[in-house]
Amino acid sequence: MQSWFLRPPGKRAITMIISMKSYETHYSIMLGHYFPEWNKWLDNLPDPRRQELCTYSVRHLVMLAFTMLLFQCGSRRQLRGDRQAPQFLANLLELTKTDEQTVADPDTVNYLFERMSSSGLENIVVEASRCLIRSKSLDRFRLEGSVLIAVDATELFRSKVQHCDRCLKAEHSNGTISYFHRVLEAKLITENGMALSIASEFIENAEDGFYEKQDCELKAFYRLAPKLKSYFPRMQILLLLDALYANQNVIGVCEKYDWEYIIVFKDGSLPNLYEEAIRQCIRHPENTLQTGTQTFTWAHNLCYEGHTFHAIFAKDLNDPQNGNFAYITDVRPNSNNIEKLINKGGRKRWKIENEGFNSQKTGGYQLEHGYGRKNHAWKNYYFLLQLAHLLNQLMVKTDLFGKLQLQLLLKNATSTTRVLLKFVVATAVTFYGSIKNFIKHIAESFRYQSFTELGCSMDYPRSIQIRFAPFDTS
Repeated sequence: MQSWFLRPPGKRAITMIISMKSYETHYSIMLGHYFPEWNKWLDNLPDPRRQELCTYSVRHLVMLAFTMLLFQCGSRRQLRGDRQAPQFLANLLELTKTDEQTVADPDTVNYLFERMSSSGLENIVVEASRCLIRSKSLDRFRLEGSVLIAVDATELFRSKVQHCDRCLKAEHSNGTISYFHRVLEAKLITENGMALSIASEFIENAEDGFYEKQDCELKAFYRLAPKLKSYFPRMQILLLLDALYANQNVIGVCEKYDWEYIIVFKDGSLPNLYEEAIRQCIRHPENTLQTGTQTFTWAHNLCYEGHTFHAIFAKDLNDPQNGNFAYITDVRPNSNNIEKLINKGGRKRWKIENEGFNSQKTGGYQLEHGYGRKNHAWKNYYFLLQLAHLLNQLMVKTDLFGKLQLQLLLKNATSTTRVLLKFVVATAVTFYGSIKNFIKHIAESFRYQSFTELGCSMDYPRSIQIRFAPFDTS
């Protein structure tokens, strides 16, 4: 008689094992592993409240808001109901290491966020990125040694009523006016589908409401660039930019800060230069490479307003309608690197839209909701949302899920089944079902299950090795 565990486990067996996993330790171990100074960062946040009247610590209030975004509650009202679950307070206190007797009301969080400068949480976003980069966790996603940074802007919220003096405004043909806020983001892009915020610059008008021209994405870039350089002065950066940035001023900034760049090259943006690049490609047919269904061509040493760079082109024979791509770059192309520059470089810029902005707007984080829009509140929620999105991406893209599951199952396993369990978990996916389903299970475990020993341990998060392999997907 052949036992089932002597045969290779199928999807059903893997699903049965995964469904047994307890989720409540996942995020606490992630915080402890990647960000051991997390609570110290929270302690350094500015607290404008009168201390003698405070019942809840800054740690408690910020972590309460963090759980709202991490678990994708969608609103403060939803959080108000979730916090009444039996294990919510105990698990929150386990994370914060504080001793409050009750869970604060979300309005108390909002009171703090309205008055607290957003620079504190902005600094934590930067510190979290520094931790990941310094630990070399993301080194495998570099392109020829450079970290891929995509820069783009997105709208946060819009209204027919003016929100503040710094609102941007758009006048429509029917006579109506819309008021809105935007932000320019620099996100670290990885091949396996992560988009991690590392620097932000809000696009907004002068504080006193008087200005000749409205703020715009390009103006914000010139403010964002020195911030990014100061945050990561020695990091080798490759900027991924859309066609809006194809001008001499942006290229000058990149040269000043010693950044590499790949910028979308459209016929209409620099028409004379585009034509010259095409002519050079025709004159030099040796600068062509055919791989599979793709054809790559390139032109060297194009001169524009005192700057010299190169043009690279790609055509996908299977998609003649949408498969044409063109970029300008300061990285000299050749037959050895042209495919990487386009497929693993320039074409990855769209990840800031899909894995970045679209995920935060439609993937459960409700970026455009606002959560609180008075004074500093909306900016504080924005930076906290970036941290929640970062942590969720790490949970989904690493192998921690399988390792925690293995620890749980091996605890009571017999010697006969240990080898099988290790094999099954090693071949299992990083999470069960969709990302939304995964986060739903995490939220439920926080509300109804107490932390396990691993979740409460101070040593385990630092001792465990968390890897992106073998679960990376492009």
